[in-house]
Amino acid sequence: MPAPVTFKDLEYASLAAAARAHGLNAATVINRVRRGWSVAQALATPPIAHGRPVKVGAATYGSRAQAISAFGVAERTLYARMERGISLPDALALGKQPRGPRPGTVRTTALAAGADPVIVAARLRSGWSLARALAVPAKRYRRRQTPKG
Repeated sequence: MPAPVTFKDLEYASLAAAARAHGLNAATVINRVRRGWSVAQALATPPIAHGRPVKVGAATYGSRAQAISAFGVAERTLYARMERGISLPDALALGKQPRGPRPGTVRTTALAAGADPVIVAARLRSGWSLARALAVPAKRYRRRQTPKG
């Protein structure tokens, strides 16, 4: 059973309980004591903030993780943007992108015009203008009737 700990005239059942009561990670406080810190010093010292401040526009965040949670961007999305060469502030400023079809694509334009997107894309690859590819109706092929018999 762990030994009781007294800190600021309060007695705690263990060092871990004292750490939790003061909002510290129990493992951090225990490791500090193992490294030779006094119990009072280990409990009174706030945790070291890791990470560098991130500035996005006029706002400054204490770390990258704080900035990610403030902008609502998934961490994987942020790192994928940075791998494509987008700077950290710009990758965060893009924010959360809407899901679904992007406006202005061949598919959305063709569907809005009532045309088959596959046919419109093939016509554009063949050199047709977008207006012509959308305006000319698609050929309807009839299946040949086989004689009954």
